[in-house]
Amino acid sequence: MNDFLAWFLSIGAFAAIVVLTAIAAKSFAGDPALGRRRCPRCWHELGPSGVRCTECGTSIATENAATRTRRRPWRGALAMLAILAIGVAARARFLESGPWSVAPTAFLLQATALVQGAGYRTAPWELAQRVQTGLLDDEQLRAALLLAIRGDRAAQPASAAWERKYAPILRAVLRKLPRDEPLLLELLTIPPTLRVQPVIGDGSEPFLSVEVDEWWPNVLECETTVMLPNNTTRRAVLRPDGRMQPLFVPLGAPSISERTPFVVQATIGQRFIGSDAPFAPVASLETRVDGIDRTRGAEIAATLKPVDSPLLRSALEEVFAEGLFLWRTGIPRAGMRFAVGATAREECEGVAFGVVVEMLERGVVRRTSRIWWRGGSGASSSSWLPSDEDVDALERLYARAEDAPADWTMRIRGDRHLAAFAMPVKIAAAGNERAAQASAEASHATAANTTTANTTAAPEVHSYFAGTMEFPLRVTRTEAASPARRWTLLADEPHAPQGTRHPQK
Repeated sequence: MNDFLAWFLSIGAFAAIVVLTAIAAKSFAGDPALGRRRCPRCWHELGPSGVRCTECGTSIATENAATRTRRRPWRGALAMLAILAIGVAARARFLESGPWSVAPTAFLLQATALVQGAGYRTAPWELAQRVQTGLLDDEQLRAALLLAIRGDRAAQPASAAWERKYAPILRAVLRKLPRDEPLLLELLTIPPTLRVQPVIGDGSEPFLSVEVDEWWPNVLECETTVMLPNNTTRRAVLRPDGRMQPLFVPLGAPSISERTPFVVQATIGQRFIGSDAPFAPVASLETRVDGIDRTRGAEIAATLKPVDSPLLRSALEEVFAEGLFLWRTGIPRAGMRFAVGATAREECEGVAFGVVVEMLERGVVRRTSRIWWRGGSGASSSSWLPSDEDVDALERLYARAEDAPADWTMRIRGDRHLAAFAMPVKIAAAGNERAAQASAEASHATAANTTTANTTAAPEVHSYFAGTMEFPLRVTRTEAASPARRWTLLADEPHAPQGTRHPQK
């Protein structure tokens, strides 16, 4: 709703009710004679002695008829009905969109920082909705940007309260402002936060899913150094505008007691993309991980039974139906879109999918991806390790014109090790297993694409796809460069487990 309509519905409706109330009161109270003699039919004045109206010809039967009060009940009744209609319309509007829906945007920009809460139909919610629907001009968008960046006393930037109140506004504003808007540099004042989740799988090669939550503009790149509990470090480059996939850091051999909580630290430096200057340190972060139980992961993974069927194969063909996408330049040269929602069906109930997807040229593997997710009613989103690719072979493939080259195929192989990463696992802290289990059950994880310490299994995962299938490769070429990668492990760092030696997908 634009400001004009908001003002009309608020001030205009109020003024209309006031006027209609006055009309109704006047109509029912009437217009007294005050000594005048008037025709009871047309209300023309008769003078001091007239007995017949000179306008309509009505004869005056009694003196009381000539001096009675003039009332208009029908006009009063219509005014009352109009007041009722406006009230019903205003109530319906309030019930539908809340009282803030009639507030002008300029008022919303001032009120949002003052009001408490950030739920449905509150001032922050209404402001975010208006930004999304394009109702703010450029000046108002900049004001909303600064409002969200600064937060308020009860919702400091990067806090949980700030995320609830201002993050929806900021996301909407960033979709509307051009990327070269100078005011976007104010985003650098928002402090980052660190999220780390253990991905246990079958316990043989657990790793940490590391993500830095930041709102920084896409003109930056960041160097992140992660300190692991065994005092080893991993360095990676973070691009705020990169494709969203966490950094997977291998844990290697056990260096701490099973189920013992530990702390992961990260330091972050910034510089502008293309700059030769060293990264300037901006943040030192740490977060606590509840623990890793490799034994428990192995026990749960051992319950997975291999399954294969035409129905599962058909679902997987649908998942990877779009085939391979090739970009003209950049690394990686290729990517895939996989619609894992195709496995959210009854025949995939309780099945964990861990697949190795290979692109072959005359039987020679040229690209390999490793992906996992859950199917059925407990379907999860997908996660994947960085892909290995033969750049020269993909260059040759891009130069060809065929959308389905006869000598290229896609092979999908079920892998139990990868499927185990899709299984939800509950890990209880040593010495307080009952309390930790209750806490895990109370806070069911919403990010089901990784296996975390506080995730509960519902419904049960009992099997994994164990088949192998191969079919012609479909290729889609695009003139654009490959999108920026969110994370890139630096080459001088220790190698990660299988599939993690190359940049993130």
